[in-house]
Amino acid sequence: MKYLPHVQEAISSLGYIKPEYDTALAIMLETNEGQHPKAIALAYRKIGEQISRDEKRSLGLRSNVFFSREALQSLTPAGLLKLQDAHVTTLLRAALSHFRSRMIDDCRKANIHQFKVCAAFKDCPGCMEMGGQIIGSNHAARLRPNSCAREACALSIMPWVDYLAGIR
Repeated sequence: MKYLPHVQEAISSLGYIKPEYDTALAIMLETNEGQHPKAIALAYRKIGEQISRDEKRSLGLRSNVFFSREALQSLTPAGLLKLQDAHVTTLLRAALSHFRSRMIDDCRKANIHQFKVCAAFKDCPGCMEMGGQIIGSNHAARLRPNSCAREACALSIMPWVDYLAGIR
């Protein structure tokens, strides 16, 4: 299961989802690969018996929102405070981490060990701090800077080879 370590990291770091649901979320990411985590979270919340309209109302949810009992039970107290976003944020963080990890692994096979960091948001201090930097593969593996303004860091990396280094 290629997404499992990334889901486990996201669950551990964010604290929105109970750890025993890591496998279910990893399976959802793998079987729905290519879809946005928001769509995957919706699909997850649709599986199984839905909570009642009264329960939805007491939780502050609209009556037409899909939310299964299992999806509700998967949430920690912190996740209950972010009902609509807990699954999405956890899945998004795991997916972005997986994409960076896959890039690192592919580049290592090609003997490329440096990466250029690509900033995703101009309003994020972490993006502004890291954007454009050249980093090694070990640093790229744990890329999220402390100054990142988002729970699911969207920094990306691209392989970096300085072809002019030998002729300067």
